[in-house]
Amino acid sequence: MCSSEDADNLTFRKTVEEIEPGDIILHYVTQNVVAVSLAKSHGVHYTRLPLLGDQDYKAGWRVEVEYFVFYPVIPKEKFANSLVELRENAGIGFPIDKNGDICQGYLYRFNQEGLSVVKESFETVWPAWA
Repeated sequence: MCSSEDADNLTFRKTVEEIEPGDIILHYVTQNVVAVSLAKSHGVHYTRLPLLGDQDYKAGWRVEVEYFVFYPVIPKEKFANSLVELRENAGIGFPIDKNGDICQGYLYRFNQEGLSVVKESFETVWPAWA
């Protein structure tokens, strides 16, 4: 779930509504890819998100996913330089900056070629659907 009520910049949060079933989403923390998920639904905007435990996220977007955690995590040093080359033709909103650092934000657009670069960069177990 993604609350939007108190957020200042909604550009990338709004991309949740572009998600379609079957989309693959990479999740990162700091400069490591830590998980991958498979979208099971379309991204939907709610004027009142369902409660998550006792947490009230108010209004925002939601998408149902199947989530897979990497162990070990995938360090950006393994794929960043290769993604910088793809960045040149990717347009606005690519998750890697010109220096090879992962942009800190929410739901940047990515493509199959970028996913392949990350998958081939580091030996770890991936789910069959990725």
